[in-house]
Amino acid sequence: MRSLFFPTFFTGLILANSTVLGSLLTAEDFISLPLQNAIELVKGKTIQQGLDQEFLKTAYKADLPFEKRWKSLMLYSQLRKKESFAELEKASQRSEWFLRSAALTAAQVHLEPEKARPILEKSLFDKALVVRSLAVELLAQSLTDSSRALFWQELDKPYNFHKNQSLWIRPQLAKALANKAHPDEKSKWQTLAKDKDPQIKLIAKNALKKL
Repeated sequence: MRSLFFPTFFTGLILANSTVLGSLLTAEDFISLPLQNAIELVKGKTIQQGLDQEFLKTAYKADLPFEKRWKSLMLYSQLRKKESFAELEKASQRSEWFLRSAALTAAQVHLEPEKARPILEKSLFDKALVVRSLAVELLAQSLTDSSRALFWQELDKPYNFHKNQSLWIRPQLAKALANKAHPDEKSKWQTLAKDKDPQIKLIAKNALKKL
């Protein structure tokens, strides 16, 4: 019973006294907490000098579990906010998919749209489907004309198919485009209405009804 109670109690104690304890915790202490609790402690608190660099070192330490490394990059960006741009741009090009994923999420939250968008748009071509899909999800929240044009292009890219079958990202792209279908896209929607993927067909037919 004690083993279940103590971590919850300890986390609650830290959050209740965050002004004092936030400055005493090490990078490892923050990383051991649930992400949302750690973020709440980091927000607007006096954090010991150099903690941001400790998070960054942990994020790039290859022998650690990916969950710790992902969380470390998220906490680094929470501390540095707009100043994390250079590192997030680097992380978005790392070989590890989970760091690329963390970079996209952090960029969307902490960077100005004009800084975040190029990072997200480049990730539409990522070799990992999960990263491409995350880029679509984040860009779709405020779809610009440039991103919209890329979404249309990505619908037909070979890497978004497997054995001539759509991967889940194609309906995801189509749904994002259909949310605000443009009249000048009518011919494109007519083409998609003949797609082999039944989900794409349905999305396209519904989009045409709005035009």
